[in-house]
Amino acid sequence: MDYKVKKSEEEWRAQLSDMEYAVLREAGTERPFTGKYDSFEEEGIYSCNGCGVDLFESTHKFHSGCGWPSFWGELDSASIEKKSDESHGMKRVELLCSNCGGHLGHIFNDGPPPTGQRYCINSVSLNFRSKDSVKVHTIDLHFQGAEKSIAAYLVETADGPIVIEVGPHSTLPYLKKGIEAAGFKFEDIKHVFLTHIHLDHAGSAWCFADHGAKIYVHPRGAKHLADPSRLMNSAKRIYQDQMDVLWGEMREITSEQIVEVEHETVIEIGGQKIKALHTPGHAVHHIAWQIGDIAFTGDVAGVKIEQGPVIPPCPPPDIHIGDWKASIELLRNANIKHFYLGHFGMVTDIENHLNSLSARLDEYANWMKEKMDEGIEYEPLVPLFQEFVEDSLRREGLSEEDLLAYSKANPAWMSVAGLMRYWTKHGGTVFGSS
Repeated sequence: MDYKVKKSEEEWRAQLSDMEYAVLREAGTERPFTGKYDSFEEEGIYSCNGCGVDLFESTHKFHSGCGWPSFWGELDSASIEKKSDESHGMKRVELLCSNCGGHLGHIFNDGPPPTGQRYCINSVSLNFRSKDSVKVHTIDLHFQGAEKSIAAYLVETADGPIVIEVGPHSTLPYLKKGIEAAGFKFEDIKHVFLTHIHLDHAGSAWCFADHGAKIYVHPRGAKHLADPSRLMNSAKRIYQDQMDVLWGEMREITSEQIVEVEHETVIEIGGQKIKALHTPGHAVHHIAWQIGDIAFTGDVAGVKIEQGPVIPPCPPPDIHIGDWKASIELLRNANIKHFYLGHFGMVTDIENHLNSLSARLDEYANWMKEKMDEGIEYEPLVPLFQEFVEDSLRREGLSEEDLLAYSKANPAWMSVAGLMRYWTKHGGTVFGSS
């Protein structure tokens, strides 16, 4: 079949994670009962994870007990390709996306009415969005060659795409590829929304500004976009000769292109209303951007990679535990159904996610306070805290490969200086004590 979306294997590998590539491009199968959409109950649309074409509605979905998402039918517009498959000594009918040729799963004749069919689909072959919400494209920036470490998000509107989070300048080639994979050009992006101005979230914003885009940011972060010298000099002291490899450049943005956004301001672009929620704690200049019942949360909703636990990133200089907890409550009460994290991807179980984040924030802060009270200084604290974090993640069932992914998204050593600075500056007792 001649597919509309055509890419080289190199381009597919750059766009997809290893598991996504193995399933979508090599007809692999994820393990049963492990996919994020197997027991997923939200109302909305399921699209192809390779090209974004819509495939199924939630009203088509049913619980088959087979361990994979099951649907009794497809959208009329989907035109899913059906192909004979006699692999593994079985006679089956394979399902492929008719737009890009991506492997979806298989179809069986043991489904419920009205079709009597069961579309057995791999979760990694799908993306989900609420039916009445905006279409979101998650772009993996492959930071340091790692999958699902830093994300950027492209949001479609009636007036063209916008981007929320842009990542560091060093990952710009992957960002451009992700924009193209969504069906757009880099120059189409006229609006960029930053959650905060740290390099892993805002480092390449100037590249969009050079092409005429407006950059939306917290008022307290605007000066660092206009003159990033202080930010970059601070980073160079920390990363030294690794600065260019890790982060690349960050250049000035003219004041005419910087839009300072106050708390609860609503910006409307192409029919989408984008609301700014000032959410300090991780950084004083932090904004979570809410569109309907979804929110792009930067770092204030923590770091969570795939099925791993959520952990709080606590780098200097602005960590404030009380402010962070207030921001957590703001998000809890904002009628949000899905978070899109900077590190990494979509979260649906909002209540448990925020409860876990708050508890682990207390755990990290209290551990640091106790060690400081014992008189332990920064240098010996770094390996102790790294060991503490890694041990706690291992107890959650993470593999050594998972630990490496978490360390690239949120290096534990960065939190030592941030938490020590918090306790030195603000004092107080441990959290949870009277």
